[in-house]
Amino acid sequence: MTAALLAAEEKILGPNRTWYSVNRLQRRLLQEIFSITRRGNNLIKGIETEVSWEADIINAFLKRNGMTIELQPFGPDTFGFAAIMKVGAPWIVPGVSLPLNGANGETYPGALIEYERHLRQTNVAFSVSRRHSEPIVTLSTQSDVLVHLTKFNQDLDAFDLAAQVDEIFFETKRFYDFGGVHFPMVDLDVDVDVSWLLEMYTFLDDGTRAWLSQALQQFKLRMNHLGAKAEDAFAGMVTLECYNAPKPNLVIDESFLVVFVQPGLSQPLCSVVVRPDAWKDPGDITF
Repeated sequence: MTAALLAAEEKILGPNRTWYSVNRLQRRLLQEIFSITRRGNNLIKGIETEVSWEADIINAFLKRNGMTIELQPFGPDTFGFAAIMKVGAPWIVPGVSLPLNGANGETYPGALIEYERHLRQTNVAFSVSRRHSEPIVTLSTQSDVLVHLTKFNQDLDAFDLAAQVDEIFFETKRFYDFGGVHFPMVDLDVDVDVSWLLEMYTFLDDGTRAWLSQALQQFKLRMNHLGAKAEDAFAGMVTLECYNAPKPNLVIDESFLVVFVQPGLSQPLCSVVVRPDAWKDPGDITF
């Protein structure tokens, strides 16, 4: 989401826009997520973006990357943007396919990865957190990405989940009581409801108001004995105010304050309140 908004800023809106919220979730996004992730967005690998005044170009970009979400046709003074993050994480040492008996009594496709030392690192490591009751397993991959798994069954929104993850990993210590990890394989493909983003707005340098008029997100996660792959796509549409009414002039029609300041001085050079009895044409002023 952050990458998509930043692409829209870079290509059309202008960099470093200030975004304004119209609901509680938007406020949380801007305060808790966007203000932080925009600073580190350039460090994230595997992000592709597209910005266009044509919906077909955005939708073709999404389809080309295996996504099924589609923006509706654009009206006048409207453009679209999209970003896709793909994180491939093959395990540093592949495991084996092994069915898993779930706690609900059902049998599922599963993967078993047993502890091995690979060069100077282990393929799996275990830890415990003072703020989470379940053990955590960390799987090493063929890149610098690590994948953590732990039992967790709370139903939280994205913001509370992010806060809970920070809480869990705030203070952990290594744990040596397991020889490997047996987990279910995953094939997840979900459209995320981000309609709460609609009407979030910003302003262009000329004062034109721009707001989000469409917002879509799709998330995929696949995981087995060979590795894990996450794919996150966000697409949006921004509508620009098509007509800017002339802005009114500030009218000073009562007594007013005049203050002369010079940079570097802690106090004004002079200050005076001017009342109607001094409202006169001074004639020529020699500077």
